[in-house]
Amino acid sequence: MKLSDVFFKLIEKFFNKINMSFIDIIFLLDLIILFLEKNNVIRALIFFNIKASPILRIYNFLFSCRVFVFALLLILPIACISFSSKFKRFFGVQNCTDGKVRGYCQEQGIKSYLKILYHYYHHLWIIGLTFLIFCGITPFLLFKNNFFNVILLIFNSLATIPLLLYSLFYVETQTNYFNRLIYLYPNSNYLILNQKKDLSIVKENNLDLPLYFLVKLQKEGSKKGKIIDISHNLSDIVYAFEHSAYLLDENTPKEPVTSNNVPISALNVDQNQSMYKPNND
Repeated sequence: MKLSDVFFKLIEKFFNKINMSFIDIIFLLDLIILFLEKNNVIRALIFFNIKASPILRIYNFLFSCRVFVFALLLILPIACISFSSKFKRFFGVQNCTDGKVRGYCQEQGIKSYLKILYHYYHHLWIIGLTFLIFCGITPFLLFKNNFFNVILLIFNSLATIPLLLYSLFYVETQTNYFNRLIYLYPNSNYLILNQKKDLSIVKENNLDLPLYFLVKLQKEGSKKGKIIDISHNLSDIVYAFEHSAYLLDENTPKEPVTSNNVPISALNVDQNQSMYKPNND
């Protein structure tokens, strides 16, 4: 692996870890530089002597009020196409053999256009601002003849700074399901795949990846139980289910449940439909 690939992977890992995007960090640095623009030490360290007048003119045009008004006017025809029933016959989606749905969604047009506007006036504007700052353009020149640029500065500051502050308090950890009490009512988030006495194999229905539990009920026939094993692999839970006598013996040291020697019955469990038939007697 190239050294550059390792470097960019480390950078990507760093920003994922602190829950901040690279472009927002750059904008925060831009604000600091603009605030400390009169500090000669900072100017000597980061600014380059580049003739930036043509670049500044292009920048002022791309992020001018006229371009913004034109972009807003384009919303009208796109909204008409997105919501008018007259254009519905030109759109359609279909199920593909790879399990995905592809095609052209009528309502997606306005959403995609608004997303483009956000990226244009947030990401692209920050990139342009950063380039001009490193070219030595002072805040006076940046905002002198372009009041709309001041509005974009305020908008992006209000959009970025709270997110950066919020990310300082963001946490993301694995959910601990062990020993959690759950209720196995018919309309709950859990599907009972199999049940034997006071043990149940349960599937969590609201997760992106299938997750299976081995649940020890409070008593036989109870709707309340405690999760004693968990796995994304159904065969692991079936193995534990069929060896429940060993698993529930508190005097026997336990080893982690594995999928070695998985019983054939594990292959017979339908992962989408419950095999449990409650006794109505």
